Amino acid sequence: MNVAYLIAGAGVLGLTIYDAVRTTLSGQGAGPLTRWIGHIVWQSGIAWHRRRQAHRLLAWMGPFILSLSVLTWVILIWLGWLLLFLASPENVIASQTRTPAGFWEKVYFVGFSAYTLGVGDFVPNGAVWRILTVIATISGFLMITLAITYSLPVLSAATQQRQLAGLIAGLGQSPAGIVEASWAGSRFEGIDQHLAQICTLIELHAERHLSYPILHYFHSMNPSTSIAPQIAVLYEAL
Repeated sequence: MNVAYLIAGAGVLGLTIYDAVRTTLSGQGAGPLTRWIGHIVWQSGIAWHRRRQAHRLLAWMGPFILSLSVLTWVILIWLGWLLLFLASPENVIASQTRTPAGFWEKVYFVGFSAYTLGVGDFVPNGAVWRILTVIATISGFLMITLAITYSLPVLSAATQQRQLAGLIAGLGQSPAGIVEASWAGSRFEGIDQHLAQICTLIELHAERHLSYPILHYFHSMNPSTSIAPQIAVLYEAL
């Protein structure tokens, strides 16, 4: 039994599960892996944009970082279980010949055990490894479920972020434009109702940014649907 593989596999699994659960369920921001991935990729995109003025690249950074984070969870779960199963040379065997599986056979076995129900050409050998195989299957399905339940609200929040920016832009294209459009000669008319609605949406938007920091990386090429410039315009108008 190779203890180093056991420790490394348990460490990778623990870090990955902690990162995924904190990112998707805590509502308190991203885990360390997801935060690091987002920061590195976004800074790389910003550096490229400054040299090439690649606005279109920035527009794809949010979906790319989201996809990369989910893919990282999937790969690390696979890697963690592979390290655990590499700890013993005879814990996985061929179902027909009963010969021990090699490295690539274990890669294959761990992959289909974690993310499918398996095909049965390789099986775990021993009660402990059978139980660990079941746990690997549970962790794989849990990871896929967390990824889906996280991705859908993030994409929905990104859409509503653009809608909020468009709502503010509808008041006027500049701070002076908002003031002029709201001024009725002796007083401001109509803007109160808009501000009440916008205030509620900004509050909701702020909470979503705390829950889904990845929203910071969803960039819009159109200023009228980009939330940061529109918040600045509204602030100056007020």
